[in-house]
Amino acid sequence: MKGVSLRHALKFSLLVLVFCSVPRTAAAQTDPIDTQRFRPHATYDGLLALEGAQVRFPVDPWSVGFWLNYGYNPLVIANDGDLITRVVSGTVAFDATVAYTVTDWIELGFGLPLAMLMGEADTSTACAPGVCPSVDGSEGALGDLRFVPKFMAMDDRLDGLGLALVTELRVPTHTSDFYGGSTMVVFAPRLVLDHRLEGSGLRLLGNLGATLRETTTYANIKAGSELDLGLGLAYRLDMGFSPVEFALDVNSHLGLAELDKEEFALETLGAVQLYASRDVKLSFGGGVGVVGGYGTPTFRLLGGLTWTPSSRDADGDGRPDHPEDERIEEYRNPDQDGDGKVDEEFDHDGDGKVDEGYDENGDGKLDDDAARNEAAKDPDKNGDGKVDPQYDKNGDGKLDKELDEDGDGKLDDDVVLAEALASGQDLCPDLPEDFDGIEDDDGCPEGDKDGDGVVDLFDRCPDEAEFINGFEDDDGCPDEGPAQVVVENGQIKVLATIKFKTNSDELEDESAVILDQLVLTIRARQDIRAVEIGGHTDSTGSHDLNMRLSQLRANSVKRYMVEHGIQAKRLQAIGYGPDKPIADNKTDEGRALNRRVEFIIDQR
Repeated sequence: MKGVSLRHALKFSLLVLVFCSVPRTAAAQTDPIDTQRFRPHATYDGLLALEGAQVRFPVDPWSVGFWLNYGYNPLVIANDGDLITRVVSGTVAFDATVAYTVTDWIELGFGLPLAMLMGEADTSTACAPGVCPSVDGSEGALGDLRFVPKFMAMDDRLDGLGLALVTELRVPTHTSDFYGGSTMVVFAPRLVLDHRLEGSGLRLLGNLGATLRETTTYANIKAGSELDLGLGLAYRLDMGFSPVEFALDVNSHLGLAELDKEEFALETLGAVQLYASRDVKLSFGGGVGVVGGYGTPTFRLLGGLTWTPSSRDADGDGRPDHPEDERIEEYRNPDQDGDGKVDEEFDHDGDGKVDEGYDENGDGKLDDDAARNEAAKDPDKNGDGKVDPQYDKNGDGKLDKELDEDGDGKLDDDVVLAEALASGQDLCPDLPEDFDGIEDDDGCPEGDKDGDGVVDLFDRCPDEAEFINGFEDDDGCPDEGPAQVVVENGQIKVLATIKFKTNSDELEDESAVILDQLVLTIRARQDIRAVEIGGHTDSTGSHDLNMRLSQLRANSVKRYMVEHGIQAKRLQAIGYGPDKPIADNKTDEGRALNRRVEFIIDQR
C-alpha cells in the first residue's frame, strides 16, 4: 500500500461515497440537550479529541483508552452574552474507548461515556414552566454509545501523508436530559489528514466533517446539525529515558439550524503526554472555551491513559516483531535440500560448517533470525507441499518468476522485505529502531559507516563501500563492473534504458535491475533530499494521451522505488509528455531518445 495507486483511488472513492450518503436533518422539537463536547479519540493514534489517520498493524490489533475530564459551566442560558442562569454548572465525565484493527486499512472504535452532572438552576426566568428541564443538585448519567469505524486511504508511514475517513455513529443510550441530547442515531462523518514532519518531531492533524442529527430546542438554543473542524499540533521530544509529547487541539462547531452565539462553539485543549512504558501513554492537560456555545465550558481539566498492548515488540520501538511460526524448528536445519551437507548459502567458505553469521551460538543450526528469514522466503507458508496461491498467479504449481529472479525456489529478498513492511513486522525484533530519518518504518537501526546505502546490520563489508553496478549490490561489498547509475550536475543519470511495455505504464522485468541500482544510490546519498522523476514521451500520437502516459510511467517508477525502501516524500513524479524533447522526433533514433525517464535532484 504505497504511493497513490489504484487501490488508494478505489478506497478513497468508497470513502467519499460513504461520506456523501448522509441522512437529512429532522424537524425541530423540544427535547434534551447535550452538554458534553469533549469526546476523546476512539481509534488508534489520535490526539486528544481528534482522530488520527493511521490504522494499527493487524499483528497487534487492540488499543484501549480511559479518560477523565471536568468542565466548568458547560451549559448556561444567556441573552446577548448576559448570563441569565447556569443550567449545568459542572460535569465530571469518564470515557472508556476500545479500538480493533480489522484489516490493514479498516479499524473499529467504540466509546462509552459516564458522567456526574451538577447544577441548581432556576430555569423559570428563561422558559415557560415545565418546558426547560434542569439539574437538581447532582445526578449520574450514562451517555450515548459511540461506534467509530475508520477507513485509511493513505498511510503517513508509507505514503508521506495520512488520509482517512471516520464515520462515527452515536446510539441514543443516554439517561439524562443533558448527556446525549438526541433521541435518534447521530451520524458524524469526518475526513482526517495526518502528517508527521520527518526528523522534527512535529505532527500536524486535521479533522473536517459534520454532525448530522435532529434539531432540538432548549430555551433560546437550537441544537442541531453542525459543521465540525478540528486542528491539532503535536511535538514529540525524546528525553532519552522516555519520549514526551506536547499536544494542542482546537475544535470548533458551527450550528446549521441557527447561527447565534449559542450555536457556535470553539474550545482549545492542551496536554503533556508521557510514555510510562512502550505500551502506556499518560495525558494531563486542560483547555478553555474561546467561544462559549452550548456544551463548551469556561475551562476544562482532563487526564487520560491509553494502552496499546504490543505482545510482539521485544525491542520496544513500536514496530511489532515477526509473528511466531509454528514450523520455525524445521527452518533451523541448514541442510534444506537434504543432501547431507550444509547448504552453500549458509557455508560461503566451504568448510562444511554453518557460517558464524547464521549460527552465532555454534550449535550447528540456524539462529532465530536466520530461521525466520528462511521461513519468510518459503513460498509454501501453510506447509501443504504446494506453492501458495498468492505466489503462483498463473496456476502452474511453480513460484512466479518475478518473485524468484535467481531461480532458487525461494522468494527474493526484496519480495520478503516488501511483505514484511506491508504487514508491519519488525525486521530487527531484538534491536530498537533509531528513528534517524532513514527507513524508520522497518524497525531496524540504520547505521551505515561506509555510506553505501547498505546498513551495517546487513552489510558484509561495513568498512568498505559497495560499488553499485548491478552485481550483488545488496551485500555491501565492492566488486568490479561498470556503474549504470551516476550522480553529476544535479542529476541522477541512468546509463541504461528504463523500459515499459508498449503503450503501458507497466515496467519490463529487465528494468528492475536498473531501478534497484537507482534505489541503492539514493539510499546511499542522504544529502539528496528530494528527487523529481520526470516521464517523457516522443511526439507520436495525441498530446493528451502522451501526457497521461508519461505521468503514469513516472508514477510507476516512483511506486517501485517506494516499495523498495525510498520514502515517498523524497520523490515527486511528473509527466511532461512530448513537451521536452532532447532529440529530433522525425527519426526513429530521436524518438527513442525522447522516450525516457529523468531524475532531477531538488537542490532546495
